[in-house]
Amino acid sequence: MKKGLMMMLAAALMAAPAAEATVLTFDTANGFGPDYGDRVSDYTEGDYNYDDYVGWTPNVTIEYVTDANSSLSIEGGYGNLDNALRMTSTDTNTEGYQIILRADPGYYVAFYGLNAVTNSGVFATSEIAVANTWDVVIGGEDIQVSNTASWLGGSYPILSREFTIRVGFYTPETNGFPVGIDDITFGQVKRRGFEQGQLKGGAVEESSWSDVKGLFR
Repeated sequence: MKKGLMMMLAAALMAAPAAEATVLTFDTANGFGPDYGDRVSDYTEGDYNYDDYVGWTPNVTIEYVTDANSSLSIEGGYGNLDNALRMTSTDTNTEGYQIILRADPGYYVAFYGLNAVTNSGVFATSEIAVANTWDVVIGGEDIQVSNTASWLGGSYPILSREFTIRVGFYTPETNGFPVGIDDITFGQVKRRGFEQGQLKGGAVEESSWSDVKGLFR
């Protein structure tokens, strides 16, 4: 993982000492698997490798969603990143893919950000966005991505019971999707009983640590 990303995480975690972060580096021995990133608790689990800062996310599950004509793979050659997650599709109507992070009951997902990069040139994607259960909180539509990794994230992690990363399709003429995703960084935070009622009312769902850190240790 790049030094700049580590510095960003260090600053964020100093402001949010209750969070533990897993980093999906997409470094695997046998290519992409649909359970990569699911309940991570160590640097190496089977064929999968991860990075971390402070701790792991055994209480966060992951789901990758594509249509029937599309597939995901892990490839090199994406700018200054070692590996990246890439989609290919045989359907010109494919709209993209989703990565869904869900916290177990009693926990929040704390989302930090991700890197986006192309395998050549500069492209405008239809969408690279991260949404909580209500709305987009990072990124959006028509995102410009180059062959130097761009970090999409904020100064603090954002809390929610669930996040959906949405990566839109670029153009069928590329025979796939020229944008790779890497270094997806997220943590988990254990809830206390008194803030669960506030979550139902929306007080915590899309807040940053600067807003809600008083609710945690």
